[in-house]
Amino acid sequence: MQAHGHDDSGHGAQGGHAAGGHEHAPVADPDFDWWLGGTVLLIAVLTAMFVLPATHAAGPVTPVRPLAPEAGDEGHFSERLEHVQALRGEKPAPSPGDADRQKLAELYSALAGGGVADDSVPPEVNAEIAFLIRTVADSGLDFTRDGVERSSIELATYMLDRWENATEPMYSGEAFIRRIFGHKVVDQKLNRVKLANGTDKPTATWLQEALDKRRGN
Repeated sequence: MQAHGHDDSGHGAQGGHAAGGHEHAPVADPDFDWWLGGTVLLIAVLTAMFVLPATHAAGPVTPVRPLAPEAGDEGHFSERLEHVQALRGEKPAPSPGDADRQKLAELYSALAGGGVADDSVPPEVNAEIAFLIRTVADSGLDFTRDGVERSSIELATYMLDRWENATEPMYSGEAFIRRIFGHKVVDQKLNRVKLANGTDKPTATWLQEALDKRRGN
């Protein structure tokens, strides 16, 4: 009998074929895809629940249009101010003219019972003092009181306060003028009225002239 030799090379070739065969691509894991999709969906839901409402509540990023008038819009500033104040629920601020008229009305109301309550002062004297205060208030002129500029309403209010809080009665219009504006040369320099024609004069002189005209002098 012949002995059959085994060729190890053949088996080696077969082993090599088995070892060097084609590798198969890995199969996708369905559990991982489901987990990834769920995570993305959860992030989208959380964004809709928290981020978007917070942005809406915070308001727009761009600033609100300022109240200052833009070029060519100066004539409509007061209307825009009233509109913005109405939107904010604020009470419209009075214009300078309205504020002056209100102060003037309060001044006239106070003049009805102003002054020192003293029976020794004749009623016609109180009437002259009230006339002097109204003359200043109605003039619309600019004044200086002790060198400080004051409007007509400011000075008239100051005069009324001095009259209402006087410690001693004043028995003539001249006494009231001297009490408020003095009679010395330095007083005439510090207390002046700017007239409509551009000149000025001592306020005491200007009021005395008005008082004399009222008396018919």
